[in-house]
Amino acid sequence: MDEVDTHKVFLPVSKFKMTFRSEKARDDFNKGLARLCSTGIYTALLKKYGISQKANICPKV
Repeated sequence: MDEVDTHKVFLPVSKFKMTFRSEKARDDFNKGLARLCSTGIYTALLKKYGISQKANICPKV
């Protein structure tokens, strides 16, 4: 575990954690998540599955 960075994501929706073996994998994940946020897809998924908007981890614009 000394060779990876651990990041808590999707809080407070879940306690799911992600670890990445490489910076590229982490950066690709972050880029994809940013795209979901910027296009409104993340918010739409919360609504579709009845998850409170308080769980939205996307930055407020």
